[in-house]
Amino acid sequence: MEKIGRVMNLRGHLSGINPKFLYGPGNLEIHRSLKNKRDYFAIDFARLLPPQAYFDEYNYRNLCLPCSSRDSNTLLKVFLHPLNILSEYETLILKKSKALERTVFTTLSCLAMISGLILEHEDVICSIVSLAVLQSEHLVFSILHAILLSRNTKRMNLSLVVGLSSASLTFSTTHHHHKNKIESENDRFDVFVNNLVRSNSNNNNNRRFNSLKQAALKGVIKNDGSPSTTHPIRIVFNTTYLDPANKHKLSCFSANQTYITPAGNYSAVTDCRNSTTDCVYTCKASDVLSVQLYNFIIAEMLSHVSSTFAKFLTVYGPDYYYYDNEPFVCEQEEYLLDLRSGFAGDIMIYVTAHPSTFPFIGYSSNCVEHADGKPFISIINFNPSELSPFLDPVYKRNNAAKWDSLVLGLAEHEVIHSLGFASYFYPNFTDRATGKPYTYPIYEEVNATGITPSGQPFTVRKYYIKLPSVIQVARNHFNCNTLDRVELENNGEEGTYASHWKTTLFSSEIMNGFYNPHLTLTNFTLALLYDSGWYGLINLDKVGNNNWGKGKGCDFVNKPCSPSTWNFTGYWQNPNSTGCSATRVGIGKAELLIRSQPLPPQWQHWVDPTYGGRSDRLDYCLYNFPSDLCQDPSKSLTYEGEIRGPDSYCFNHVSKSNDSVSFGCRRQRCNNNNQLEVEFLGSWYQCLPGMNLTLSNSTIIICPDKDDQTCRLSNFDYNPSTSPFIKPDDDESGSTSTIVTIQFYFKLLISQYNMSVIDNGLTR
Repeated sequence: MEKIGRVMNLRGHLSGINPKFLYGPGNLEIHRSLKNKRDYFAIDFARLLPPQAYFDEYNYRNLCLPCSSRDSNTLLKVFLHPLNILSEYETLILKKSKALERTVFTTLSCLAMISGLILEHEDVICSIVSLAVLQSEHLVFSILHAILLSRNTKRMNLSLVVGLSSASLTFSTTHHHHKNKIESENDRFDVFVNNLVRSNSNNNNNRRFNSLKQAALKGVIKNDGSPSTTHPIRIVFNTTYLDPANKHKLSCFSANQTYITPAGNYSAVTDCRNSTTDCVYTCKASDVLSVQLYNFIIAEMLSHVSSTFAKFLTVYGPDYYYYDNEPFVCEQEEYLLDLRSGFAGDIMIYVTAHPSTFPFIGYSSNCVEHADGKPFISIINFNPSELSPFLDPVYKRNNAAKWDSLVLGLAEHEVIHSLGFASYFYPNFTDRATGKPYTYPIYEEVNATGITPSGQPFTVRKYYIKLPSVIQVARNHFNCNTLDRVELENNGEEGTYASHWKTTLFSSEIMNGFYNPHLTLTNFTLALLYDSGWYGLINLDKVGNNNWGKGKGCDFVNKPCSPSTWNFTGYWQNPNSTGCSATRVGIGKAELLIRSQPLPPQWQHWVDPTYGGRSDRLDYCLYNFPSDLCQDPSKSLTYEGEIRGPDSYCFNHVSKSNDSVSFGCRRQRCNNNNQLEVEFLGSWYQCLPGMNLTLSNSTIIICPDKDDQTCRLSNFDYNPSTSPFIKPDDDESGSTSTIVTIQFYFKLLISQYNMSVIDNGLTR
């Protein structure tokens, strides 16, 4: 296709008599012509390529969009001019503007799905796909399959699949990093080559994600001919791009090293989509991927994860897998993945460590799935600046709680996303009762209504999972037998909501989307993985115990926080009072803050809308935030026999002289009868609910009340199978797979933990 017409700024009008024109780095070329009485718009992507991409003037791609003003089922043509290796330049982004919205999506009323496919070096493919994505999914699949079958697929890589909807003006691609800047959906148009990245969408996530998965290009997963068996999961970590010796360009190897993201682009290091000038990230000393940090991640984090999941999960499969596909790029980080030589394991996870675009300390991206949707190849990234302080053994020893939750917990969290805990995977889950996909919607998005204490009505978006084992464990945990669904996070950014447990209900669970002290892998998350049908469960007697919300009843689960629904020790205390936290992991203060502006209606819990608790991550509910953690041994000891460490929790102390109550840390355990015991000077004492336990002439503690329920387990009603659901064709000697990319972030609530502010993964 020839360049025809004048060059327009992307943010200018595509229609009209006198559009403004702008040409230069960081802007797209948009060519317009009249041909066969139809408008053709060609968008030149060459200006969006990273600076290391060198092309001559005509070595570029054009995206041709033929649309008539009244035809909502028009076809879209994608022309890809010959490039050398397109897979090196996987991240190409169009930033949707209001002008583009009015012209392309409102005036032209286009619905689009784009499929760009690269074959051989000299091959050019024109993919023609129906634009009526949501209205005619079967037609889309038929056309895609016809295109794929008519081409030589031997060297074909997935380039991009993006769903566009003119009805809602939203854009359905795929996720995790769940971004810290919350933009309006109507202001976003992200196109990622060799990547599927979910933008915020109004609804129908499951249907759209499933459609994209089915439409994606397929490779072949093969085994070595060995018989398949049920065995503990073997997670293979590929550290090619983690190794400092390989000097991957996204990682930092010295302070003041710079990474440039061209204006208008997005990278895993810097989001430069809203900038008219190039964005420069300057590496800090804490960002450096040193040999010491490399060894630390392998020895401390990856080894922990391997043993943890091999202890609890089983899979069915062969000894050895191959992936019969040319090297391909997963995610916008330009990591070229090559698994043709195969690996002895069940899932391959590439590990990286570079600064992140937003304040996340880690994220995961799924790349390739089995034919049944089970994850096969993933990438996880750790933000070096969050891990570097733990290279100091003194810092590690004095921050034991952060070590468990922020380091080991982070590694577990991201791997769990890679194993299937993400909204994208839910449609792929297999019902163990039938061996087929669930016949009812296991994932729901609803508009819930409510009224604020001041009488203002509101509507809030909520997300729920409806899986049999998850519901069963939740009923037992919360003591709510009428519970028929379990709430997922509706707070935070893309990749956080719908892919984590709701923090107000699961504050201490490992798959909470925001960092909290004492995060634990519990039966909740294992139940979700079990209900996928892909895993069996073993050693459940060794699973962690989550005490947050335990036994608190149906109102705690189904209603907003309030003095009546959260009427428990540590949950809704007198404002600004100090005491043991709700799970007794430490001592904290129930901070009530007054803001300069009213809080969002769904987070208002007082008549005065400016009043609220300290954290939006817990919906501004009032609770004792544990700032003084009993796990941390660096804090001074105040009371006789007080101990701080991994098994220590907060207890109320009573003074014999004046009956005043104070708070200290004691070791505790649950005995064989599931009764609480506390240690004092080497001896253990039974601590019955609410009793005053005299330990010495000067030491009296108050045992937790009956609502504490520390030693009551949140179990399944039956013994789950130790095997995954095995289909007759699960040997997969030559099954097809789907190449996709989904990203999920673990974010850190920085302001609550007196940490320095860094960018993207758990939210602090």
